[in-house]
Amino acid sequence: MIDAYLTGISPRGDALIRATRAFDRGRASGEELEAAFLEDAGALVRLQLGLGIRYVSDGMLRWQDLLRPFALGWRGLEAGPLARWFDNNTFYRRPIIVGEIGSDGGALGPFIELAAMPPGVDRKAVLPSPYAFAKLSEDRFYGDPAELAMAIAGALRREAESLIRMGFSYIQFSEPCLAYGPPKPRDEVAMALEAISAAARGLGALGARTCLYVYFGDASPLLPDLAGLPIDDIGIDMTESDPDPDSLSALPADKGLALGIADGRNSLVEGPREIAASAERALGAVEPDALFLCPSCEMEYLPRSVADRKLEALAMAARALGGLEP
Repeated sequence: MIDAYLTGISPRGDALIRATRAFDRGRASGEELEAAFLEDAGALVRLQLGLGIRYVSDGMLRWQDLLRPFALGWRGLEAGPLARWFDNNTFYRRPIIVGEIGSDGGALGPFIELAAMPPGVDRKAVLPSPYAFAKLSEDRFYGDPAELAMAIAGALRREAESLIRMGFSYIQFSEPCLAYGPPKPRDEVAMALEAISAAARGLGALGARTCLYVYFGDASPLLPDLAGLPIDDIGIDMTESDPDPDSLSALPADKGLALGIADGRNSLVEGPREIAASAERALGAVEPDALFLCPSCEMEYLPRSVADRKLEALAMAARALGGLEP
């Protein structure tokens, strides 16, 4: 299977931006804002379906950042002060852990545009990895990074199970911390993998394909460690990584690959031939169980028109490699 898909938060369209500003200024009703969210998500879903993309995202248009729904919806957390989101010109509210973490699995309900995704469509959802969540939070309760990561893993697992019951058939765990900056100590990598495994193990038996998407750093050195995860697909930010077939061969033959070739932080739109050639160079003699062409990270940093064109180029490249239905 060769396909394409989105990997995170998409930019809002111009009409939704105007509606949001009008609502903030008291010039639009809540009903008008809700209609604008639904229309914008619907337009993005229609684009994906028109391109032949299998696993469809609603664009996560209501998400202020990757962690916000959980900081607001889980027990034991508070949404803290604004902090810089890695080396981007964007910010997130750092979750503060003030008590034992608890979740009933319903934190994402208010943030999903379920009505924008027709029945029968394979729906894709994105969750933070438990390691990234722990690293990006301020712990005032557990006092032990491993215990915190495992508590987050348990709560994320309940969210994933709830998403599957809602009809989501693909769950991506986003991991922006593991490859970012200097190489992590071996015991820290082991802790991260244990927490990720706890969140993802067995989700396939419940009906979902899973992915760990590693971005904002070179994932190549981590591939041997990622090989044993109970995850279907491993995602690699190709703007930061340059894996060769030898390094990719560390992944078992039954693992799929998600190659983040379209730069989610650069407004230059890659051509389909360029994307397809990059995928072929990376793969060489490696034949993964499945191949997904995707943005290197969330595309919320770009104008919507640019993000849509990048998605179109990814789908065209997947088709040129023999995937997708015309």
